[in-house]
Formats: sequence, structure tokens, C-alpha cells
Amino acid sequence: MNHKGRRLLRSFLLVLVVIVVAAAVFFGLFYVTDVEVVGNTRYSAAQISEMTLTGPVSYNSVLMSMLNKTVYPDAAFVESVQVKYLGRNRLRLEVQEKYPIGYLDVNGTNYYFDKDGLVLEALKEQEVIAAQKEQARAEADAAQDKTTVSSASENLQDQSLMQGGQTAGEESGTVEKASHNSSDTVFRPALTDVPKIEGLNASNIQVGGILKVKDASIFQTILSLTKLIDKFGIQPDYVEFAADQTMTLHYEDVRIQIGSDTLLEEKVSRVAAILPELEGLSGVLHLEDYAKDTQNIIFDRDKPNASAEESSAGQISEASEADGNNQEDEGSEGGQESTESEEDTENN
Repeated sequence: MNHKGRRLLRSFLLVLVVIVVAAAVFFGLFYVTDVEVVGNTRYSAAQISEMTLTGPVSYNSVLMSMLNKTVYPDAAFVESVQVKYLGRNRLRLEVQEKYPIGYLDVNGTNYYFDKDGLVLEALKEQEVIAAQKEQARAEADAAQDKTTVSSASENLQDQSLMQGGQTAGEESGTVEKASHNSSDTVFRPALTDVPKIEGLNASNIQVGGILKVKDASIFQTILSLTKLIDKFGIQPDYVEFAADQTMTLHYEDVRIQIGSDTLLEEKVSRVAAILPELEGLSGVLHLEDYAKDTQNIIFDRDKPNASAEESSAGQISEASEADGNNQEDEGSEGGQESTESEEDTENN
């Protein structure tokens, strides 16, 4: 190889080394070490990170935020994930979720659907139980973290009294940052906020398909009802729809007839107010004819069955006989005492 060729080779190797070093510095300098996930309620932060940060550029904050601003993971309850650049080593993943409004239980499988009647996911009973356990663990961890942050705040307040305002301000800032980084979103992978729906009579149900019902407007009614149930925190055992789309909420032995979706928020707010008073009772609460000027709401108690009445009557009869016997015994004792008193008087 002549002198010119060796010089070109050296130049090429030098440029290659510079590129490799620059790439190493670039990827090392902007390597993602902190990922903040917001808006997730169905999947954990680790799951969102795993399904979003994929590929060779996923852990470079600059390239990821520039090339993959929006990611569409293959997940049942995730619409999209927006990737935001927060700093040299930090990314924020903003999750836009699909919103299930109800589910149908068909032969032990829960089919979750959205406001358009699209079936998002099918979970078998074992999977639902596993999700419930995961949710319980997440809630326990969240409660523990809240307690830890609270304890840290109390300790810092005590230290502030001893060390002065400046130190206290710095340490209080640390606590506020930790509290800010903790998620305030309720994590519900078990979909415990999604009501069970009965009476739709949909057929040929499959994931990715649309539920075939007589009137598709029922999905908007379910959407409104689901939001209100979640707002007032009165999740029913299930919601039953009649052929005319009138609704009944079931809470153990209490059935609440909502009727149509007119004045729905007012009806649900009344349910939230009355429901605690119905605990342990059995019957029907009538709200189907509710109007804005309604003052009294009727609750029809279920009548006890015949066997219960007979049992109750038998207990009452036995109790009466026992009381009668006790009275007779007391009367005889009183007679004896009276007789003894008379004898003493005569002897005296």
C-alpha cells in the first residue's frame, strides 16, 4: 500500500474512532435512567415502560423523544403513550387509556367493552383473581409509601424546630418532591370500577368485535351510568337492563329501579344518599318515576316466605307459653308466701 493509501486508511480509522467515541458519549450522556409514568390505571409503571421503551434508541432521551413521540403499544386498555423529554436522563410517559364502561360475564369469561360496544379484552376467572391480587398488593404498597412520606414529613418538621428555617425549607422541598413524584392515580388493574352488565343479550362476542345489540344508544347510557357510579363510589353487584333499556342496580338483596336515563345524575346521587340506610334489608327502591320535585321515595320490603313466618310464629308461641308458665310459678310462689304469712299471724 502506498503512502497515499495509508494516509486515507489512517484518516478513515480516525474518523471511525471519532464517530464511535462521539456515539458512546452521546448515548452515555443521554442514557435514560429515570422514567416517570402518568395516567396509568390498568397497567403498572413497569409494564408501561416495558411496552413503550423498545428498540435500540428507546433508552436515549433525545432520540426517543424526537423519533417516537407517540407510541401505540399492543395492549388492550392503552390507546397511546406520549413520550416527553424532561431532562438529559429523564423521560415522561403520558398514557392515554381506553375506557371500558362495562363487562359481560359469559361462561366464566369477562368481556370488557367501550362506549362504542367494542370488545377490548376477555379475561377468564383465574386472570381476574390474579389481577385482584395484584391490585391489592399495589394498594398496600401505595398505603405504605403514603405512611412513609407522612412520617418523613413529621420528622422534617421536628428537625426544622431544632435546626432553623433554612435547613427546614431545604428538607421540606425534598419531601414535596417525593410526594410529587408519587402517583395519585388509583391503580386498578382488576377493573374493579367497571360494572357487570346483564340483559344486553349480545351474541357472537369476540375481542376486537362490536357487541351486536338492538339499540346501540344503550352504550351511551352505560357510559353515563358507569361514570356516575364511579363518581359517587357506589359500585353495584351488577346492572340489569330490561328490553326497554330501563335499568336496575343490584346490591345484594336490594334492587334499585332507576328506569330510563332521564335525570340520571340526580337519581344516582339519591341512591348514594339512601343506600347506607338499606344495608341488611331486602326489597325494591323505586326511582323509575323520579322527578325534580319528588319528595318521597318508596322502598318496598320483600315479604318473608311462609317457612320463615311459621318459624317466627312458633318462636313467639313458645315464648308466650314460657312466660305463662313463669307467671303460674310466680303465682304459686306468691300463694305459698301468703299462706305462710297467714299461719304466722294465727300462731301469734
